[in-house]
Amino acid sequence: MTKKLLAVSCASLLLLIQPQQLLAQDAIVTDDPASHEHNAAKTEATVARNTIVQDNWEALKTVPVGDEVYVETRNGKRSKGRLRSVTDTTLTLSGNNQPVSFDQPTIKKIYRIVNGGSRAKNTLVGTAIGTGIGVGIVAILLASTGGSDSTGEIVAIGMLVGAGLGAGVGVLSGKGNKKVLIYESK
Repeated sequence: MTKKLLAVSCASLLLLIQPQQLLAQDAIVTDDPASHEHNAAKTEATVARNTIVQDNWEALKTVPVGDEVYVETRNGKRSKGRLRSVTDTTLTLSGNNQPVSFDQPTIKKIYRIVNGGSRAKNTLVGTAIGTGIGVGIVAILLASTGGSDSTGEIVAIGMLVGAGLGAGVGVLSGKGNKKVLIYESK
């Protein structure tokens, strides 16, 4: 009975871990020329979106109004606010109570604040991983002690404790913000 429980627990743990690895894999590439052109265009778009734009003020006009940005000036001043407007020579942010404008020559770097992952997704992933770890620990303990008459209840308790701890870690990891450089003057 103990060996079967250990085998089922290990298989369950592997099933909880494997989908994340499987979903992260790339699609199978075919030898179709149209497919290669599509993949090349997709790669170029991704590179263009993630590349540092040096001294390209026009690229700022593509950032949606209302997005949160972070500005560093040449004299060391730093400001954070929502994008209000971009003209050929100035950038205007909505500050705390009033708009703040920056002339292009005074700006050193501009970052766009991008929200990180979802708190709900992190909670679900944490719950799944915690459940697997809880089952794995219980299976190891049961295997090393020779089993128990109430194996099912012990496994259930291990799953619940692991799920609770994993969910807690997932909630605490929450969502964070990242700064993505969108403009840098030379």
